[in-house]
Amino acid sequence: MSGDASGGAIAPDVAVAPDVPADPPASAGPQVTPVVLGSGGDPLTVILLLFCVGSLALGILLTGSLAPLGGLTGIVPIIAAATGLALVVGTVWALLLGITIVAGVAGIFAGFWLSL
Repeated sequence: MSGDASGGAIAPDVAVAPDVPADPPASAGPQVTPVVLGSGGDPLTVILLLFCVGSLALGILLTGSLAPLGGLTGIVPIIAAATGLALVVGTVWALLLGITIVAGVAGIFAGFWLSL
């Protein structure tokens, strides 16, 4: 028997430390964390809410329930632009999340609202 302290076990050729990285980083500067765009949320709820608000406002104005028909020249472009822009934002948000059917439908309705 040899004079090993390990009780006769054969020592491995290379000692490996489990928690020590093989190559230390080149610089000891601050760590950069990548930013994930569109990292969560549900764009469909926002898109539906904004579409309903814009549609109701346009419907109420066009039927003359709240405002006289002569006042439409300033209100309709504001409603159409705000709803169209909100739908474009929702479309981009859905694309970033990879929800293409929601992005397609919202994009179609954004095109309608922006064409008014």
